[in-house]
Amino acid sequence: MFNLIEIQDTKVYQEAFEEGKLEGKLEGKLEGKLEGKLESIEMVLDSKFGIEGLRLMPEIRNVKDINILETIIAALMSAKTIEEVRSIYQQ
Repeated sequence: MFNLIEIQDTKVYQEAFEEGKLEGKLEGKLEGKLEGKLESIEMVLDSKFGIEGLRLMPEIRNVKDINILETIIAALMSAKTIEEVRSIYQQ
């Protein structure tokens, strides 16, 4: 039987370990970008619509697609109503 040290010394183990580290780093970066976009949206909603705008944040936090979050940010600049903003991510 192999012991843990022997398994850790194999090329397959090392490659899998490195791949896992890379995936973890990428996921962390994506999460950081998503959080940054969410913070931007929250600030604009607050400044533009106040508490009513902030009530959208629980719904918007469910959006995990960075492209949709970027679309929301762009649309916030011209949105006149909360319903306009909501229609962006509910499509």
